[in-house]
Amino acid sequence: MRIYIQVKKLGRRCCVEAVPFELDIIPATVGELLEEVVLRLADNYNANLGANDILSCISDSAIHDMAVSGKVGFGVSYNDQRADTRHAVDNAIQSYVDGIYRLFINDSDTGCDPTASLTLSEGDILTFVRLTMLSGRLW
Repeated sequence: MRIYIQVKKLGRRCCVEAVPFELDIIPATVGELLEEVVLRLADNYNANLGANDILSCISDSAIHDMAVSGKVGFGVSYNDQRADTRHAVDNAIQSYVDGIYRLFINDSDTGCDPTASLTLSEGDILTFVRLTMLSGRLW
Protein backbone atom coordinates (compact mmCIF):
# COMPACT_ATOMS: atom_id res chain seq x y z
CA MET A 1 0.00 0.00 0.00
CA ARG A 2 1.33 3.43 -0.92
CA ILE A 3 0.74 6.31 1.46
CA TYR A 4 2.35 9.74 1.62
CA ILE A 5 4.19 11.28 4.56
CA GLN A 6 4.49 15.04 4.63
CA VAL A 7 8.07 16.17 5.18
CA LYS A 8 9.44 19.67 5.61
CA LYS A 9 11.76 20.55 2.74
CA LEU A 10 15.38 21.07 3.71
CA GLY A 11 16.36 24.72 3.80
CA ARG A 12 12.83 26.04 3.50
CA ARG A 13 10.89 27.54 6.37
CA CYS A 14 7.38 26.96 5.13
CA CYS A 15 7.48 24.36 2.38
CA VAL A 16 6.18 20.86 3.01
CA GLU A 17 6.11 18.08 0.44
CA ALA A 18 4.40 14.70 0.43
CA VAL A 19 6.91 11.85 0.07
CA PRO A 20 5.64 8.43 -1.08
CA PHE A 21 6.00 5.62 1.47
CA GLU A 22 5.31 1.93 0.84
CA LEU A 23 3.75 -0.21 3.58
CA ASP A 24 4.09 -4.00 3.45
CA ILE A 25 1.12 -4.53 5.77
CA ILE A 26 -2.14 -2.70 6.29
CA PRO A 27 -2.04 -1.63 9.95
CA ALA A 28 -5.19 -2.07 12.04
CA THR A 29 -4.14 0.27 14.87
CA VAL A 30 -2.16 3.46 15.23
CA GLY A 31 0.54 1.54 17.13
CA GLU A 32 0.98 -0.90 14.25
CA LEU A 33 1.32 2.04 11.84
CA LEU A 34 3.94 3.69 14.04
CA GLU A 35 5.82 0.41 14.36
CA GLU A 36 5.82 -0.18 10.58
CA VAL A 37 7.01 3.36 9.81
CA VAL A 38 9.75 3.33 12.46
CA LEU A 39 10.98 -0.15 11.46
CA ARG A 40 11.16 0.88 7.81
CA LEU A 41 13.06 4.10 8.59
CA ALA A 42 15.45 2.40 11.03
CA ASP A 43 16.20 -0.36 8.50
CA ASN A 44 16.81 2.30 5.85
CA TYR A 45 19.18 4.12 8.22
CA ASN A 46 21.06 0.90 8.99
CA ALA A 47 21.32 0.00 5.30
CA ASN A 48 22.79 3.40 4.38
CA LEU A 49 25.15 3.56 7.34
CA GLY A 50 28.34 2.89 5.37
CA ALA A 51 27.22 4.61 2.18
CA ASN A 52 28.70 8.01 3.14
CA ASP A 53 32.33 6.97 2.80
CA ILE A 54 32.88 8.91 -0.42
CA LEU A 55 32.22 12.63 -0.39
CA SER A 56 29.85 13.62 -3.13
CA CYS A 57 29.80 16.87 -5.05
CA ILE A 58 26.87 19.13 -4.39
CA SER A 59 25.39 21.64 -6.81
CA ASP A 60 25.19 25.41 -6.36
CA SER A 61 21.43 25.24 -5.80
CA ALA A 62 21.88 22.57 -3.10
CA ILE A 63 24.51 24.75 -1.39
CA HIS A 64 22.11 27.70 -1.53
CA ASP A 65 19.27 25.64 -0.05
CA MET A 66 21.50 24.43 2.77
CA ALA A 67 22.84 27.96 3.40
CA VAL A 68 19.27 29.19 3.88
CA SER A 69 18.76 26.57 6.59
CA GLY A 70 22.04 27.60 8.24
CA LYS A 71 24.15 24.46 7.66
CA VAL A 72 26.06 23.41 4.57
CA GLY A 73 27.35 19.85 4.67
CA PHE A 74 27.94 16.75 2.61
CA GLY A 75 25.54 14.56 4.59
CA VAL A 76 28.32 12.52 6.17
CA SER A 77 27.32 10.77 9.38
CA TYR A 78 30.21 10.28 11.77
CA ASN A 79 28.19 7.97 13.99
CA ASP A 80 28.81 4.37 12.91
CA GLN A 81 26.42 2.88 15.48
CA ARG A 82 23.48 0.94 14.08
CA ALA A 83 19.96 1.85 15.18
CA ASP A 84 18.32 -0.54 17.63
CA THR A 85 14.96 -1.09 15.93
CA ARG A 86 13.16 -2.46 18.99
CA HIS A 87 14.27 0.48 21.12
CA ALA A 88 13.29 2.91 18.34
CA VAL A 89 9.77 1.46 18.13
CA ASP A 90 9.33 1.53 21.92
CA ASN A 91 10.57 5.13 22.04
CA ALA A 92 8.26 6.23 19.20
CA ILE A 93 5.16 4.69 20.79
CA GLN A 94 6.00 6.10 24.24
CA SER A 95 6.58 9.56 22.74
CA TYR A 96 3.23 9.31 20.95
CA VAL A 97 1.45 8.38 24.19
CA ASP A 98 3.22 11.21 26.07
CA GLY A 99 2.15 13.76 23.46
CA ILE A 100 5.63 14.63 22.20
CA TYR A 101 4.29 14.44 18.65
CA ARG A 102 0.88 14.08 17.02
CA LEU A 103 -0.19 12.10 13.99
CA PHE A 104 -2.67 13.48 11.48
CA ILE A 105 -4.16 11.34 8.72
CA ASN A 106 -5.71 13.43 5.95
CA ASP A 107 -5.77 16.45 8.31
CA SER A 108 -7.66 14.67 11.10
CA ASP A 109 -6.01 14.03 14.48
CA THR A 110 -5.60 10.42 15.61
CA GLY A 111 -5.42 11.25 19.33
CA CYS A 112 -2.84 9.75 21.73
CA ASP A 113 -4.03 6.14 21.98
CA PRO A 114 -1.81 3.66 20.10
CA THR A 115 -4.51 0.96 20.40
CA ALA A 116 -7.09 3.07 18.54
CA SER A 117 -8.36 1.42 15.39
CA LEU A 118 -7.22 2.80 12.08
CA THR A 119 -8.51 2.68 8.53
CA LEU A 120 -5.90 3.54 5.93
CA SER A 121 -6.53 3.60 2.23
CA GLU A 122 -4.30 4.02 -0.79
CA GLY A 123 -2.96 7.56 -1.12
CA ASP A 124 -3.68 8.76 2.42
CA ILE A 125 -1.47 11.60 3.65
CA LEU A 126 0.20 11.26 7.07
CA THR A 127 1.60 14.25 8.92
CA PHE A 128 3.76 13.91 12.02
CA VAL A 129 3.93 17.12 14.06
CA ARG A 130 6.53 17.37 16.80
CA LEU A 131 5.23 19.57 19.60
CA THR A 132 7.68 21.98 21.19
CA MET A 133 7.51 22.28 24.92
CA LEU A 134 8.20 25.81 26.11
CA SER A 135 9.34 26.57 29.61
CA GLY A 136 9.84 29.78 31.47
CA ARG A 137 8.29 32.07 33.98
CA LEU A 138 4.99 33.76 33.66
CA TRP A 139 5.32 37.19 35.28
